[in-house]
Amino acid sequence: AEIKHGRLAMLAALGWPIAEEFQPLLSQALGKPDLLAAGKDAVSERAPSLLNGGLENISPAFFALGIVFSAAVEFLALQWGGKVEEGEYQPGDLGFDP
Repeated sequence: AEIKHGRLAMLAALGWPIAEEFQPLLSQALGKPDLLAAGKDAVSERAPSLLNGGLENISPAFFALGIVFSAAVEFLALQWGGKVEEGEYQPGDLGFDP
């Protein structure tokens, strides 16, 4: 579990600032609304979160999709769990290394 959570933390640490920098450009290029929360000044924008606010603008379907995806990854890990005794699988190693 430590391997999996460490990799998830690395992706989150990279994804948060990238989202704040590139989301306005991507939303404008795709003709979609900018969902970033307003920052302290008129220029800065922040990724929606409990601390920054703005979660009310995010569709509940996004959160449901996140839960379904996480459950699918955990189910896959449980399926591979039987291979631990055989030495073919290390817990938390899903074959993805950022």
